[in-house]
Amino acid sequence: MKPVIPHITVLLETSRQASRRRFRGILRYVRLHQPWCLNFVVGGVQELALPDSQEVCDGIITTTLNLEMVRQLLTQKCPIVLLDPEKGLREYPILRQFSHVSLDNAAVGRMGAEYFLQNNYQHFAFVEPAESWNWAVQRKKAFVETLRKEGATCHIYASSPQRNTSPEKERTFLGNWLQTLPTPLAVLGASDIEGRQVIDACLALGKAVPYEVAVLGVGDDDFICESCFPSLSSIAVEWQEAGYLAASFLHAHMTRPHQKKQSATYAPTQIIHRISTEKALVTDQLIIPILERIRLANGMNLRVNELAREFHVSRQWLDKRFKQLLGHTVYDEVQKRRLEKIRTLIAETHLSFNQIATLCGFENGNYLRNLFKKAFGMTMTEYREKSRSKIL
Repeated sequence: MKPVIPHITVLLETSRQASRRRFRGILRYVRLHQPWCLNFVVGGVQELALPDSQEVCDGIITTTLNLEMVRQLLTQKCPIVLLDPEKGLREYPILRQFSHVSLDNAAVGRMGAEYFLQNNYQHFAFVEPAESWNWAVQRKKAFVETLRKEGATCHIYASSPQRNTSPEKERTFLGNWLQTLPTPLAVLGASDIEGRQVIDACLALGKAVPYEVAVLGVGDDDFICESCFPSLSSIAVEWQEAGYLAASFLHAHMTRPHQKKQSATYAPTQIIHRISTEKALVTDQLIIPILERIRLANGMNLRVNELAREFHVSRQWLDKRFKQLLGHTVYDEVQKRRLEKIRTLIAETHLSFNQIATLCGFENGNYLRNLFKKAFGMTMTEYREKSRSKIL
């Protein structure tokens, strides 16, 4: 007898990396347990639609909900599992009859607050999305409450229909708000999208990230985070685990008709550190542009004496000020940035080590090899092999 393969409708916004990672979790469950015929639509929330009465559908996993989708869900005859349905459950309590998997958004807010507090920031802000979402409200409340317990207050850039106009106007509104806040400032964006908006606004204002404003996002969408300038640090979330759990719930409902409703939460895992939260609580208005100059040049083709002349100070004064503020010399800062660039070239290009040495201003490739091993505890070859294995 030919085995029957269930037809499963998956309604996830494939335009978002978080949803694609959830989908990978569903695929992992399917590979390990039972084959499913997965029906899904490529695109954003506008493209999501439930199957009509003519389509074969043995189960549904869905996330983003609106009133019309809720009405259609209630007419379906197959098992349904909701995946991160925060706004749906809040606005439509009738959906609580379905099994669901949700992110612990309060844990996200607490993690962001604790991270900034541990790094000795004293001024804090939270940026909500333009449209009010329950997940963002939960993150904000936990962020603010954690800060409050430590005697700190938090500035809020609130959701508003006026913000849904154009990127240029939003950047202006956000920039005007940031201008009113004290620095150094630690900002948690409700998601990576809001984190990017803060970085873009700071760039337009000439506010140095991370020296004047440290920015943290949520979700670790590497397309967003790595395309920011500077790159955006973010709170990572187990999106794949959420998809896997949702698939396991649906499988239980399909194989056991009297299965009771199930619910589960999953948590943020760690903070992925990038440049936007590098620990540098610097308020000196002369040192900040020098740090930016070094960072933007990746430490390349910079001589400390020339840097001092460019900013009309002596090298001795500059070294003394750097040691007071950062605990190391200007040369150390230049070398640190240059080595970071070298690590990137080793990991992400096929250039030979001698080519990298020449490109980065080293006359002697052996000198760079020795310097790299001393700085990172492994050879350049070992680092390249380690980076390649992570990709595979």
